[in-house]
Amino acid sequence: MKQQFALLDDTLIDGVFQPWAERIAERWRLSSFQLARVFLDIAAVALILSQAAHVPGSAALDASWPYLYSILVLVPGLAAMTILRTEFRRTEMKGGAHRTAAANPLRLGMHWHRIVCFFWLLVLLLQTSETAPKLEGAALLAVGLFATLSVYFAACFARPKPRTAASWLHLPKRALLFARRTIR
Repeated sequence: MKQQFALLDDTLIDGVFQPWAERIAERWRLSSFQLARVFLDIAAVALILSQAAHVPGSAALDASWPYLYSILVLVPGLAAMTILRTEFRRTEMKGGAHRTAAANPLRLGMHWHRIVCFFWLLVLLLQTSETAPKLEGAALLAVGLFATLSVYFAACFARPKPRTAASWLHLPKRALLFARRTIR
């Protein structure tokens, strides 16, 4: 199954998310890692909203612990998103895909994360289509959507920014010599 999903995964990254990441990078000056962190923050807010909409107390839980279910869902979810956010920042600070032509290390390293997020989003879409619309369901769908977007944008290759010189004085000496030899 992993090999079949790898084909879909590579197609989604190269055909859908990479062009979007490049367009957004041109327009808003956000790298793919910064964009992934923004989507993770939106997913965290949506997770908080999905649990705030949860009705306290249920038949499965004792009435003395009405918020136990919300806390059991909220704390590990926010902890996982914080760990992912830290990993995205650490990878960006290392400069692996940003400053060199090396491949993005998160593309292979986060393969299982993308599998889980992709199928979780599909399940949430099916669940939302079969149930009546509620704030809790919409917020949980937003968590799945933005978490999936986050791990896919983090897998995109961040193209290095082209160097531009303000004037001829700021160009390296070898560029001037090459230009001079070419003009002659």
